Amino acid sequence: MIRRGGLWGPGWGEILDFVMLENIYQPAAGEPHQLLPRGKFTAWYRLGSAFANHAPAWICPSIMVPRQLAGQIRVQYYLLMFLEAYANGGRWGYNWWPGVDARARQEATVPVALKDYIAFITRHRKYFEQVTNANELAILYIDGCISRKPESHFKYVALAQALAEAGYQFDVVYVGTGHRDSASLDQQQLTRYKALLIPEARNLSELQASALTTYAADHGGELIVFSPSPVDAGLVHEEDGQALLDFWTNYEEDDRQRILASVQPFEFARLRCSDPMVSVIRYGRADEHVLHLVNYNYDAAADRILPARSLTIRLPWPARTKATCMLLRPGREEVLEAAIADDQLTLQIPDLDAYGLVVMRSNDGPALTHRT
Repeated sequence: MIRRGGLWGPGWGEILDFVMLENIYQPAAGEPHQLLPRGKFTAWYRLGSAFANHAPAWICPSIMVPRQLAGQIRVQYYLLMFLEAYANGGRWGYNWWPGVDARARQEATVPVALKDYIAFITRHRKYFEQVTNANELAILYIDGCISRKPESHFKYVALAQALAEAGYQFDVVYVGTGHRDSASLDQQQLTRYKALLIPEARNLSELQASALTTYAADHGGELIVFSPSPVDAGLVHEEDGQALLDFWTNYEEDDRQRILASVQPFEFARLRCSDPMVSVIRYGRADEHVLHLVNYNYDAAADRILPARSLTIRLPWPARTKATCMLLRPGREEVLEAAIADDQLTLQIPDLDAYGLVVMRSNDGPALTHRT
């Protein structure tokens, strides 16, 4: 039986003013930390940003990670983790490694390219810090349910990772009070979304079940639940939660496809990239779309990021609405080729190293209704 202390997990997220996570991507106890491209921390950044204060979530690797990687050259790995953090609205504690002094740790974990990216992010900080989203799909992380079944936290991690890797744009809505007592659901917040995905719901309170019933019955929202729940069976689509646990443990393509089949009706929330190793995260700012492109083509044996070539990115776009698209990188800015057809905008990107920032401006006015 899994036992957790009173401060385990995100239980105090609605109270804390600052989020710092010491993390390890470890699918099973005793196994080593998983490197990229599997070992993404996207799910944790999304959860941290869902807490009430909305402060950027900081992640540093558990002390187990530098011990495991001691003596290995991993500077490109740390660069990619740093870029992943900022693309997901978080922060990365990169200077974290065994060493006799700060200089030894820095030489092991801080690539020279990091200085260029720090300057780049500082110059374009409005696209990292002053953005909103208009996602219509959300994962509902109900702490009262997950705290009573702690292993279900990994159902959330698997669901968030599978969605993000497939290009689905989603929010995480955290529901908790810092205690095991059931927190209420904000009906106004729920109705922002066309669909809610709930990794664990078997211990919903009566008030929570009532709120979800209202969301589905009165507002026409879709409920996808990966566990039994007390909500009327006619209002929910119950999916197999074992697929999530299997994906977390084994990271197999069959399990991935089982998960994605459950969200197939929600193509409106998906951005497609021709290279599945490139993650696309969308935000908005005023009348602009902002895309963060993170290239997870990491070669662990050589500690290098393999460039992606001839990328095609497709996203929903209003018909007959022209767009100006720019690709920004440290020391480089270029206009992208873009075509609009069938309510989709198609971008062509000749090459991508570790990261790219795409800024798209609608020439006919705002293209998104933003939500904070």
